[in-house]
Amino acid sequence: MNHGSQCGPSVLGSRLNADHPKKGVLLACRFTVGRWIGLRLLVRYGKYVGLDERRLKVGQYLFHRHGGKIVFFGRFVDLLRILAAALAGANRMSWPYFLLMNAMGGICWVLLLGGGAYLFGEQMKRVAGPVQLILLIVAIGLAASSLIFFRHHEKELVRRAESTIPGLDGLRPLSV
Repeated sequence: MNHGSQCGPSVLGSRLNADHPKKGVLLACRFTVGRWIGLRLLVRYGKYVGLDERRLKVGQYLFHRHGGKIVFFGRFVDLLRILAAALAGANRMSWPYFLLMNAMGGICWVLLLGGGAYLFGEQMKRVAGPVQLILLIVAIGLAASSLIFFRHHEKELVRRAESTIPGLDGLRPLSV
């Protein structure tokens, strides 16, 4: 028996309800706080978590190159969904580009989850837990491999970041 017609709209509706206008205001606030004070906080307190100016420049360089992807896929990862707006603001991503990538990620998330729930109905409830566990393991693996990659290529990334963001005062707005 296919219960997809009952399950799909409820998942889709709950997601659309979660993106209520209040959530949009919260998203704009996180972006604005990141834009106004995020970079200053990272410069001032980053040293306590191993983020010196070189690494902040590398982070800004990588966000400049891959920030749209981070915001887009951030819609699929809970922690990144929370942090993406502040990171985008702190790294000076343009507001229209941030909104576009965030909206596209949200739409894909809704279509994937809502469409999956509609097509697979009750089956989604059965596989949702294991799929989330697999995605968590993949995310941890990607984070670990990214860290290893960064450590291995840090000098090259610092050189590229320094050529893109020159100077000792360094951290400046980058346009996308």
